[in-house]
Amino acid sequence: MIRTATIQFPRTLVIKGALELDDLLEGQPPAERFVFDFSGLGRTEPFGMLCAAVKMARFISAHPDSEISAVNHSHCSYQSHMGFFRALGFDFGKEPGAAQGSANYLPITSLSVEEIQNEAAETYVHVGDVVTSHAQRISEVLSQSDRGPVFETLSFSIREIIRNVVEHSASENVFFCAQHWPTRHEVQVAILDTGIGVRAALQRNPYLRINSDLDALKLCVMPGVSGRAFKGSRQPGYDQWQNSGYGLYMSCRLAAQGGDFSIFSGDAGFAVLPDGEHRDITFPLTGTAVRLVLNTGRISELKSSLSRFAAEGRDMAQRFGGNAPSGASVASVTIRTRFR
Repeated sequence: MIRTATIQFPRTLVIKGALELDDLLEGQPPAERFVFDFSGLGRTEPFGMLCAAVKMARFISAHPDSEISAVNHSHCSYQSHMGFFRALGFDFGKEPGAAQGSANYLPITSLSVEEIQNEAAETYVHVGDVVTSHAQRISEVLSQSDRGPVFETLSFSIREIIRNVVEHSASENVFFCAQHWPTRHEVQVAILDTGIGVRAALQRNPYLRINSDLDALKLCVMPGVSGRAFKGSRQPGYDQWQNSGYGLYMSCRLAAQGGDFSIFSGDAGFAVLPDGEHRDITFPLTGTAVRLVLNTGRISELKSSLSRFAAEGRDMAQRFGGNAPSGASVASVTIRTRFR
């Protein structure tokens, strides 16, 4: 065992940097002390911070007898303010969720799945209603408004992604982080869990044949595909929150309007780019992570977009074979926040 191993942290924390960090951590021999050098760290995005935190937690857990420290991080004021270093396990900077969100950002924050479920039970509402409230609060901070296309689009997409975590992942927590760059007309939202992953969740559906994590990711963004809603599954006669497998499909379509949508789980990643191109990525991750990028300058009237996407999704689901027992649920194709 070597005495000290110095690890040069990646220069950026975007998707590429998060991949580089994984390679760095996996290739480390045993050492008495690991020193992480942040001198080169520059561009940082919400997705990269969340993934790095999860990968570092796994690394620290695998080296319980090693001392782990950080150097050359004084210039990383943004990352420190966002709770990044505390999330990595270092004792400086703000705690995750401690920074007050502004019009431009939401720091690394954790929501307890159990607390969401308990709140729903105690107030006699559906889990989806509680998730909606959280999504609206996040969206209001980022859009600095409680109405309008940007607020509504963010609320819808964030709601559907968090709802998937609560209902399908078996994760104890859902983590999120977000940044708004007004001059770039861009919002990035990253949402991550450490649950069972997309493949295991979809394999509850006996009609799906899934050979790889990448297959599972491509299936999960198709309309009508669900691990819980399929022919023969028990579903209520009418439930606006039923699992009909349209939430991620609709969020993906919305992001493709000048932004992009990426999802990662198991050993794979799958990205839908603004020009409609699909990209496969090798990306090892325990649980599931979603990177949602929206171009705020190109968000059209949401109601018409959702209606068109839903109609196209129903047609696609019929051609695909349709594993869901009904069409898209009311909650997945409308922007109404309360149902009567």
